[in-house]
Amino acid sequence: MFKISSLKYIPVMMLILTTTGYADFQFIFNDHTYQVITTSSSWEAASAAARSKTVDGVQGYLAHIDNLQENTAIFNQLRANISRNDFGNTSAPDGGGAAYVWIGANDISTEGTWVWVDDGTQFWQGDNFGRSVDGRFNNWSFGNEPDDFGPSREQDAAGIALTEFPLGTSSWGVQSEWNDVDINNNLYYVVEFDTGNTFEINAGHSGAWFNTATSGQGQLIDVVPESQYMFLAWFTFTAAASNNPDEQHWYTAQGNYSGNTAELILHETLGGQFDDPQETSTNPVGTVTVSFSDCEQGQMVYSIDTDGREGTIPLQRVIPGSGNVCEEQSSKAAITTEAVDINAGMDGAWVDNDTLGQGFLIDAHTNPDGSNYIFVAWFTYGDDTASGQRWLTAQGDFAGSTDEIDIYETTGGNFNDPQAIDLDKVGTMTIDFEDCSKALLTYALTDEGVDGDMAINRLLIPGGQALCEELNGAE
Repeated sequence: MFKISSLKYIPVMMLILTTTGYADFQFIFNDHTYQVITTSSSWEAASAAARSKTVDGVQGYLAHIDNLQENTAIFNQLRANISRNDFGNTSAPDGGGAAYVWIGANDISTEGTWVWVDDGTQFWQGDNFGRSVDGRFNNWSFGNEPDDFGPSREQDAAGIALTEFPLGTSSWGVQSEWNDVDINNNLYYVVEFDTGNTFEINAGHSGAWFNTATSGQGQLIDVVPESQYMFLAWFTFTAAASNNPDEQHWYTAQGNYSGNTAELILHETLGGQFDDPQETSTNPVGTVTVSFSDCEQGQMVYSIDTDGREGTIPLQRVIPGSGNVCEEQSSKAAITTEAVDINAGMDGAWVDNDTLGQGFLIDAHTNPDGSNYIFVAWFTYGDDTASGQRWLTAQGDFAGSTDEIDIYETTGGNFNDPQAIDLDKVGTMTIDFEDCSKALLTYALTDEGVDGDMAINRLLIPGGQALCEELNGAE
């Protein structure tokens, strides 16, 4: 089972989702809201469109980037949500044919006087041999930009590079750096809103989340409003640079949250055996910061101290939408132990008290088409990886208080990387909920000839889990 004191959670099982195109998307960083608009526009058209947009009554503007952390957060969201196949729709021929996204930096009024469009603050004076003004942040390709290159001499606005430039070589600049390009290029753009911390984490954020760019990996989150506590399980793979690359690996994280942000300690749990009470060891290995822009989108910033890995992962729900709390949908639950129908109130972490260091994360929601769907991640152990860690996922439709769903094993992936994975059915699982806090889980791993059952119960404070939209007053 997972112990709160030692942070243990289950790996999230993940749907293999496909997308038909790249739509606009939104995220939050440091209490500011950002929208990335994937309509190719000139800089001036993008700036006008940005000013016409509002979030919570706050007017937008092309992004004003004050520091490296903000630049990195924006770039990570761009690369995670815009496919290389789409780069042709946001490329600048005079920028070496590379892909860029407009920000608010420009020298349209006076050549060489670089200002931010929202408030006119000057941050740079001159060309590629110029200087920062009052030490303000810039991310020009050092010594190369801005150069006002080309016969038109209309390179009067800046874009964040999604690739190296010129395209195919990093001789001039690398991804995430800025380049001045012709304002008539048609590029995507980033809109920023000074919204402040208006959106708060609540129990409706419990469930399964993932990054569309890395299907086969993901996070399962359990939010407990009564104690302002979050528990997160991260199922992934070892990194390409590790001694044992492309093996299943999982982490857990836990801690308190405030407002729209949770700052959690990341842990690694090793030494267990499959469905066995063998003692495990849990050690802190880094930190994660989870924040949400709304009920459907968020991000996770991670730093793994043991090997220096760090980055930002955009998150969206595996199962869109949400459901009512268990107690609201099953009125008997608070006063009886009769079987209750599965509903979104079952979301969260579940454990077998006899097997320390192992557990399950459950996400049960209604699909957009109205059908009921349950997603289960199982963090456990095996003998096929150097760490001994193993994770399985299970998913399928449900009805009533019991569901029988297929179990899958995902292999061949790489840490936070879109490398193709293999997904194989390895057995079946049945969960029979006695009430909103207790259930009997029966499993059969057919190829291995292993079966058994576990009495599982909630890891954290049970009940009280309402829809995200309801808790935020959305209609």
